[in-house]
Amino acid sequence: MVGESLAELFALKHRLIASLDAVPHVVEDEPAVCAWYPSAGKALLWNLSDQPKTLTITLQQRRQSVSLGSLEAATLTLVRRPG
Repeated sequence: MVGESLAELFALKHRLIASLDAVPHVVEDEPAVCAWYPSAGKALLWNLSDQPKTLTITLQQRRQSVSLGSLEAATLTLVRRPG
């Protein structure tokens, strides 16, 4: 069972990080949503903070930073390398 506090969720992310190379995820420990649509090669990134944030998405060791306002969302084009 995983707790629901941010600290517990970020701890789970850190335990899983080695297995996330082929899945886009947010590098920073910030409240955000990252939804992945692999068939479209797109991700939705949503800043859940009431403050502007610069968040970084990583996929297969490539990083893309995005500055988002409070509660702002953006779509990103992410292409996964074959293999």
